[in-house]
Amino acid sequence: MGQLFISGGSSGLGLRLTVDSLLANEGVTATYQTHPAPLHFLQKRFKSLNAIALDLAQPSPSEDWPEVIDSAILCAGSIKNQLMLKETSDDFADHLKAHLTGNMTLCRALYPRLRKSKNPHLVIVSSRSAYEGNVGQAAYSASRAGLVGFGKTLAREWARAGIKVNIIFPGWMKTRQTIAMPDKIRSDFEAQNVLGHTNTLAEISRFIRFLITTQHISGQIFNLDSRINTN
Repeated sequence: MGQLFISGGSSGLGLRLTVDSLLANEGVTATYQTHPAPLHFLQKRFKSLNAIALDLAQPSPSEDWPEVIDSAILCAGSIKNQLMLKETSDDFADHLKAHLTGNMTLCRALYPRLRKSKNPHLVIVSSRSAYEGNVGQAAYSASRAGLVGFGKTLAREWARAGIKVNIIFPGWMKTRQTIAMPDKIRSDFEAQNVLGHTNTLAEISRFIRFLITTQHISGQIFNLDSRINTN
């Protein structure tokens, strides 16, 4: 039975990964920040689930973490849309701190646990916005772009420990955050996909769970939708 660490495991993609991994009889340490109820509910059924509070703006390793982690999947994040000219420097810096500095500190804590695994993986969930940008997402796009450079650097630095590091662009999907968006925005995202529809949490989870079984893939970016990059 593998041991997985999933940040942002209480909602969206992180929650789907948590459920799928538990159903596969794997041990899961899943983090939450402000929405613990789903994980606490799952703990009643799955004894192999360890739910812990973690604020990415101030992450700190816990004694409750397993000594060996086979795969760490970084899903935690937030979107706070604001036009750049209306965003304060402190707001911008806080966003970068939560996503970039927070994940750097988190990865430092994960490294000694990952290197003890026979087939360690680190999967960083970023966004296509890292390349294309979006109106009102200057801080979000910048932080996601930073995660791409961060992940590719770790792929080189951690290769000597056998840790595979890859980056996921999951595409637009229905989550607690995106489902509140106007129908016009949702239909625009669907129109950008050549298949005429967006991705699902189930398919993204299935892809990531396959990726962490591989032995020779690292330093790659995987676009998990049907939008065609013309850049």
